[in-house]
Amino acid sequence: VSNAAIDYVYLAILRSGVACDPIHIDDLPLIDLSRYRTVVFGNTFVLSSKQREFLTTTVARDGRTLVWFYAPGFSDGRSLDLSHISEVTGMRMAAAQVEGMPRITCTLPGDSTRSFGLGESTISPLFCVNDPEASQFGLFAHTQQVAVARKATRECTSWYIALPGKDIEPLRSILRQSQAHAYVSAGEIVYAGGGVLGIHMKDGGKHQVVLRDGRKLTFDLPEGAATLLLDAKTGKSILE
Repeated sequence: VSNAAIDYVYLAILRSGVACDPIHIDDLPLIDLSRYRTVVFGNTFVLSSKQREFLTTTVARDGRTLVWFYAPGFSDGRSLDLSHISEVTGMRMAAAQVEGMPRITCTLPGDSTRSFGLGESTISPLFCVNDPEASQFGLFAHTQQVAVARKATRECTSWYIALPGKDIEPLRSILRQSQAHAYVSAGEIVYAGGGVLGIHMKDGGKHQVVLRDGRKLTFDLPEGAATLLLDAKTGKSILE
């Protein structure tokens, strides 16, 4: 679960069309959170009481969207406590009872029904959402146990996903619902920073880029892998 929660989740974000910054949990208090509409937590299975307090009082604010995977805060480094998962996600959680290899069937608004899991792995423990105030979007297969859920408050929107998967969804749909800006929509890899926008694609052809001001640019690229390096404000190419 640990490798998937970091590697697969990060790759899904890169392919979502949304620019991101990878930040270690220890560095999160050092950044300007006002720049971020969404914070995705991959492997935060160990959180101290101080970290949990920071997340619930500072990060979960200002209309931000938070996305949690598997078991955030389950351990404080000394013990295991299910209530800590409830604390950081803002949802009432429960232990899930799933036989064999767990899979999740999920349907998000605007997306088709999808099934995902971690292949041949048997995983224990597992957790599910048991909160009547949370909206349900996914269940562990062949059960009624909620594996994907959303809970919105006046301060933030919290998503819980019981297992990371290898696919771009459901994370891409969640990021777009969070109003994070999507530069592209065809699975291209996006990097942004310092006024530069980088977009890498495995296949050429026509690719549309939507700038932050809403302008749409179309690039007709030769066959094969290609990289666009653009001025993030003007959209002008800076790589000839």
